[in-house]
Amino acid sequence: MLKELNDTLQTRVPELTKIGGPFVEKTSKGKANLVVLLIDCPAMNSDDTIRQHYYEIYVGESHETHNLRWYHFYIHKNLKDILVYDPADDIFRQLEDVRRSEAWKNEWLQRQ
Repeated sequence: MLKELNDTLQTRVPELTKIGGPFVEKTSKGKANLVVLLIDCPAMNSDDTIRQHYYEIYVGESHETHNLRWYHFYIHKNLKDILVYDPADDIFRQLEDVRRSEAWKNEWLQRQ
């Protein structure tokens, strides 16, 4: 399942490997790298509907002394629906809506 989750994320968010990886490598002078971590799996016994149906994926920079979070993606167990957690507003947004936002576009332009 890890391969399917990674493939889904790479297909739906190609910026991660096309821009994100090289950006981290360049800005850290090779001392950090982009990480994609599986944080949690669906738990049917959870009271939280997100936790019942979604895998939680952490994406960020891994440095020697710390990590820097970029995003938390939530991929539905059917691998079709992807949510992005917005910590500023404490809500989940559909990936398609996030990718259309000016904030998303500006973040990736700055990383190029």
